[in-house]
Formats: sequence, structure tokens, C-alpha cells
Amino acid sequence: MGGIGDESEKEELVGLLREQMKVEGELVSLYERTGDLIISGPIRRLLHTLQLDSMKHVDLCKAIIEVLQGDAITREEREELIVGLEHHMRLEEESIDRLNEISRNAWIREVPGLRDLVGKFRDEEREHHAFLRKLAGKRFVRDDPLDLFTAYRALARERLRRELNRDG
Repeated sequence: MGGIGDESEKEELVGLLREQMKVEGELVSLYERTGDLIISGPIRRLLHTLQLDSMKHVDLCKAIIEVLQGDAITREEREELIVGLEHHMRLEEESIDRLNEISRNAWIREVPGLRDLVGKFRDEEREHHAFLRKLAGKRFVRDDPLDLFTAYRALARERLRRELNRDG
């Protein structure tokens, strides 16, 4: 039985992640097969949000597998993530403020189902915001000082920052 870094444990983990991807894929397919059978528009949209969560879970599993199999996320790529998300995060902050205002509305405060939906929405926005900030600072592999693409990534990141600031 090996310790951390043991190849057999990594392969077992990849297998478990692939199994989870199958389950999430089944959930996505279930909605695709039955979504049109749901008459209520609000219920159909709520179930669609669950489908989107399952699609997100498939992508998270794929990302974990890619990193485990050597598709590294370097420090420079994390910086690209930060630049790419700066505008996104500003919009999310505005959304959180708006959702706080929405949650104070009497229609939301006095209708438990609506209150729960708006609360879930606001909680997810807060969670996304915190998660992205935290993830952007995490290391996934050792830094390689001989990385030949560092200069190119810095230029691409700066161009992305200019483009996003021009649009925002």
C-alpha cells in the first residue's frame, strides 16, 4: 500500500472520477429526455438548473483528471485566470448587492419558496466569488523557472486585461 503520490492510488482516483462523470452524465441525459414533458415553466427551469450543475460537475471531474494526468496549471496560467475573471468578479459583486436588495423585497421575504430560491442564488454567487479568488492563488504543480512561455503568457494576459477593461 503506497502513500501520497502512489500511481495506483492516482489511477484509482481517476477511475472514481470517471464513475462520477458517468453518474452526472446520466443526470444530464435524464433531464434531456424528460424536460419537455414538464408542463410548468418554472419547474422546468428549476430542473434545468440541476442539469447545469451536473454539467459543471462533469467539467470539474475532467479538470481534476487532466491535472492528475499531467496537464499542469502553472503560476502564469493562474494569473491568466485572475485577469480573465477580474471583470467577471466585478459583475458578481454587483449581482450579490442586487440579490441582497431583492431579498429585502416583501414579495421575496413573505413567500418561503421565493425566499429560498433568491437565498440559494445569492449564496451561490458568494460561493463562486470566494472560490475563484481562492483557486486563483493555489498551486497545482511545482513552478518551472525554465518555462519558455512565461513571457508570451504575460503579454497575452496584459492584452486580455486591456480588452476586458475596454468592454467593461
